[in-house]
Order: sequence, then structure tokens, then C-alpha cells
Amino acid sequence: MFAPVPEELFEYLPRHRYLLIELQAVDLSLLPRENVLSMIAGLEQARSPEQFEEFLASLAEWLERAGEPDLVASFRAWITLVLAPRIGTAGRALELNVRREERSKDDYTNRAGAEVGRGAG
Repeated sequence: MFAPVPEELFEYLPRHRYLLIELQAVDLSLLPRENVLSMIAGLEQARSPEQFEEFLASLAEWLERAGEPDLVASFRAWITLVLAPRIGTAGRALELNVRREERSKDDYTNRAGAEVGRGAG
């Protein structure tokens, strides 16, 4: 991220663990569409429920391909607790759909576990 510097100046280079990005200022047209940062910025910048759902669908597809359940859970929490309330009634409907989906996945997992348990006994 920084231009090359003489070795004696290495100790003065900033060493940050995190990079802060102002998502409201990101120009979405400059980011690739299949980039998780562009999807997050798109969700943050969405001005209508339709735009929000478009970026949400892209993010959901990306998360499914990533196959990281913890990451999915983190995004789900962020979307339902932070983003959905910002878009009003449509956000409330989205929040309810996400919660309903969580319950149905939990029910499926519990049923599958019970079937395995019965087969073992």
C-alpha cells in the first residue's frame, strides 16, 4: 500500500490491523460486480427496497458459493439488525423472511439429527 521506503524508515510505517472504508463514498461503478465489498457497499447505499433486494440476492449467491456458515450467520445478523430497519416496511418483511428461513433450516437440521439418532439406536 505504501511506496518503497529505505530500511531505516520501516519502523515509522503505519501498521494497522484494519482498513476503514467509508462505504457511502465508494463509487460502485468502479468495483467489480462479483466482489463482496461492492455487494456490501451496494447494500449500504441502496435507496429503494428493490435495489436492496438486488444486492442482497448477489450477496446471498456469493455466500452460498463461499460455503462459510459462520460468515453467513454474521451477514444475516448484520442485515436483520442493522440494514433491514433502515428500509422501513420492506426491511421488516425482509427481517421476517430471514428469521423464517433460519427457523426452517434449524427444523431441518433437528429432524435430520433425530433421524440419524433413531437409525443408530
